[in-house]
Amino acid sequence: MARRWSLTHPLLRVIDGDTLDVDLNGDGRLDPPWERLRLLYIDAPEIEPSPKGLDLAHGLPAKAALAALVAAGPLQVEVLKGNERDRYGRTLAMLWAGPTPVNLELVRLGHAEFDTRFTFPSDYDAYVRAEAEAFTGRRGIWADAPSRSRYLARLRREGHTPQAPDNPAWLPGQYAVASLDSVRAVGRYVSVEGVVEERRPLRKGVVLIRLGDPERAASSRTLTVVAFQRTAELLGVNDWPVAVRVRVEGFLARYKGRIELKLHYARATP
Repeated sequence: MARRWSLTHPLLRVIDGDTLDVDLNGDGRLDPPWERLRLLYIDAPEIEPSPKGLDLAHGLPAKAALAALVAAGPLQVEVLKGNERDRYGRTLAMLWAGPTPVNLELVRLGHAEFDTRFTFPSDYDAYVRAEAEAFTGRRGIWADAPSRSRYLARLRREGHTPQAPDNPAWLPGQYAVASLDSVRAVGRYVSVEGVVEERRPLRKGVVLIRLGDPERAASSRTLTVVAFQRTAELLGVNDWPVAVRVRVEGFLARYKGRIELKLHYARATP
């Protein structure tokens, strides 16, 4: 379920590349924090001091891009039930300007990174493609080498990376458990399909999953997947039954002598 607003000539104020104030109730006032919209699935460069670092060179163009987009047509605002607010009380929202999905467009233009800290979009693959297009096209935050390095490092800390062919942190392709050369792929972001053979809880909400090969149930090749608490909750990992076939994505890393995938995204596959 979601709440939706259609706004033909709204009073609004753009704060930065992913935040704006919008008069949702039509009373002629802007009333933060609930009428301050924080756009879901994106994170734009900061134009105010922040722990993430100030980046006026890319943040100001991101703000200008958002302002241009919202000026282009009537607005549609959507807020997902159960995920309405961030820790500052701002309303987490999807935004359309006319037919244009503003959140997705800002990623495609390189004015924001694809951000999955709050939740995952239903059109996840569209955001992946948009970020890859921006990366390869060297747009916005991906335009120059220092900025690319900075934002790649930031995304890596968050557990993902642009799935672009010219990004060395990503291993192109979709792999079955048996076809993945995990030794050579250590340190890279990979996408793997497998069948859940085991799922068990560890400490602090961490869940360990052992995947087998989807085509050979008796295969000796397995992949260890580790889901930390927040990711496990967002993806419903604790509800996965044994034998379900899933696609998992994340960085491969060595831990205590074994190679494991640090889960970032997953979904069931046919």
